[in-house]
Amino acid sequence: MLVVNWRVVFALSVWVLAVCTSDDLFPILLTLPTFVFVVYKLYKVKGGLFTSRDMYWLCIFFFFIVAPIQSISGYGYSDGPAKYMTYDLGEFVFAEFIVLLGLICSSLFSVSKRLSIFSEIRSIKLSVYGFFVGLIVLSFFCYVYLSGGIANIMLPRLEKVTADVNFVSVFFLGLMAVGVLLLAALHPMSNVFSLRAFCFVFVMILLLVCVNPLNNSRFVIVATWLPICLAIFSRSIGYKIVYAGLLAGLLVVMPLMSVTTRQGVDGLNGFNETGYASNLFKIKDIDIFDTLVHAVRVVDRTGYYYGDNVSAIIFFFVPRSFWPEKPVVGGLVVGGDLYKSYFAGTDNLSFFYVGDLYMDFGVVGVVFGCLFLGFIVSIFRFRFAFVFNGLNVTELILIGSLPILLRGPVGAVIGYFVCLMFSLLVYGFILKMRCVK
Repeated sequence: MLVVNWRVVFALSVWVLAVCTSDDLFPILLTLPTFVFVVYKLYKVKGGLFTSRDMYWLCIFFFFIVAPIQSISGYGYSDGPAKYMTYDLGEFVFAEFIVLLGLICSSLFSVSKRLSIFSEIRSIKLSVYGFFVGLIVLSFFCYVYLSGGIANIMLPRLEKVTADVNFVSVFFLGLMAVGVLLLAALHPMSNVFSLRAFCFVFVMILLLVCVNPLNNSRFVIVATWLPICLAIFSRSIGYKIVYAGLLAGLLVVMPLMSVTTRQGVDGLNGFNETGYASNLFKIKDIDIFDTLVHAVRVVDRTGYYYGDNVSAIIFFFVPRSFWPEKPVVGGLVVGGDLYKSYFAGTDNLSFFYVGDLYMDFGVVGVVFGCLFLGFIVSIFRFRFAFVFNGLNVTELILIGSLPILLRGPVGAVIGYFVCLMFSLLVYGFILKMRCVK
């Protein structure tokens, strides 16, 4: 009996859509080897639930296959930060080569035995539940105070007084997000009239005040709310619905939030005049391959950076006020070059971690760096598997954070993910110290 692999069917269907909306045959042929590899990796994903492997390969699929097919035209780009640039055939081919090389090296390791530092937890006492709620409320007040007050929090991103925001505030936001995620994993709404349900709705509202489509970046919104939604609904919906939802999110929701998070609801008044309203079936705001191609040109011109980009990622937590000479991440190097010398509207552009490795140490850096990262991530997924009421909370956090970690620049966005994981350790420590039912 023939068994249909719907993950593969989805990839093939979206690929056909991308091909139909492409302006050139070249990007279709350019990305074909990567497309075949990604389809194979999606085929290898098993089970009916949406996993971090699904998210990883879907991100790669949209970032390095769909987006280039729809945006590359005549050895240049029809849109994006490199819109008016033209590149050599060799630059495109080499950029695609290091993408595929990095993906292959990153996927060579697989850990099958779970050796988690956490014990599986099925339920908690009401007193511990109340302690979690209290910690979330306390974190809310700390976040508000360190973010310049509730008025500053509610402003769109472009209107916030950034001087009033303390960088420590992101830690308390992580405590709130993980706390709500753990409560969501307990399914408190099974009895809507219970005390647990009331407390859960209350802390959800507090989190929504801090992170919503009118006041925060899209990556923080996804990293915060996608794990919570999956915790609530993952047992009742399969990966097919999540796949469809992610596609709808890319085509419709993300363009809308790109406007509202910066300008608020008023920004929607002129939405039809923006580029987001044109061509519904074209993925918007994915310029990660654009910057990688330009990175190849930058390295050809300047030479390798010999660890500057990797250092900027590793020491992301060190304030520049303490280390004025701290290197900037590769994304800002490439973005700065496009911004100063060409036509990009900002230097704050996306950048794939493979690009950082290449800019520092060339192809050798890509090979050994991706082998090391693949090994670390493979260990991480099992050593830090926090199974709470049957849900792997670590996996849910990783699912929510993967889009921005892959989009990058890693050194500029990894802070929130680290705060989420540290918050998970805090709650794990609390559960060990207090009586668990």
